[in-house]
Amino acid sequence: MYAIDVILEKHMSGYRFINGILAPIVDEIELNSIQEANNNSKDNVKLHLTTALEFLSDRHSPNYRNSIKETISAVEAILRALTNETTLGKSINSLRKTGKFDFDAQFMDGLEKIYAYSNKPDTGIRHALIADDAASIKFEDAKFMLVLCSAFVNYVLSKSILN
Repeated sequence: MYAIDVILEKHMSGYRFINGILAPIVDEIELNSIQEANNNSKDNVKLHLTTALEFLSDRHSPNYRNSIKETISAVEAILRALTNETTLGKSINSLRKTGKFDFDAQFMDGLEKIYAYSNKPDTGIRHALIADDAASIKFEDAKFMLVLCSAFVNYVLSKSILN
């Protein structure tokens, strides 16, 4: 924890520092999850998570759509590294077939649905924008995806270490 975070917390600020980035996230569990994923990941995963955090934390021009795209890309990067597949979908299928990391089937279904959410053409997250579609993506959506994907990265890292 940065010393400034003690002051921010004391004055009930809505911001904390995560890897040197002033972020609009104050929940201790969320902060720890993002910090842990950033600290323990390989460079490509870390780059996606850091970029997502930067997009989310930009006070003048936050980019929630690209924050979500970067967070799901972090998940894709870690799964591709584990499976040597070329896409997130192929990585999920590979994990299902091999059972290597003992992921629950419903858990994998949930991950596929999270990926499908980020892949919907009407949001412009992983596709070209159509009209004002990006306006439908809100801070809480991007924050949820950053925390969720960080937690997933941590989960995958712990599973891969144990297996």
